[in-house]
Amino acid sequence: MSDQEHGEGGRPPLSAYSDRLMEVQREFLLYPDRIVVRARWWSGRRFEHAVKLADLTGEVRETVVRYRIHRYAGWVLAVGALIFAACHYYGDIAWLQPIGYVALAVVGVGAALLALTHRNRRIRFARFLDRSGRIALDIAGAGNTSEDFEAFVRQVKRQIR
Repeated sequence: MSDQEHGEGGRPPLSAYSDRLMEVQREFLLYPDRIVVRARWWSGRRFEHAVKLADLTGEVRETVVRYRIHRYAGWVLAVGALIFAACHYYGDIAWLQPIGYVALAVVGVGAALLALTHRNRRIRFARFLDRSGRIALDIAGAGNTSEDFEAFVRQVKRQIR
């Protein structure tokens, strides 16, 4: 690890977890007194934030969220297939043929997005509440394995106490 990945005093984190979605990758570094969250979007934008463990309660709300991009990819696939079918059905009209090829490309894009997001079509979140009852930290179960996710959430709960 580089010096930047170590906390104050050069101490390494107690634990680390990373969740990955198509548009963002977040890294959670657990230190004795805080959690550092680093996010990196596919566009290159970066964000870093520290959440003090003293501000969190031990209460965790687990929820399952449908991944929005997966749903949109299904719609792209369906609309592209519908337009392609219509263009194929009315194939004798010359100006519809190029539109049919574009629609077929849209079907390909929709299918590729569906395949890329299928694993995370439903994402489990652990949401940690602060003293006022608001969500102060949310961790997505979109990492390597659900066991890693559950182990990290358990470790954060223990560290809060």
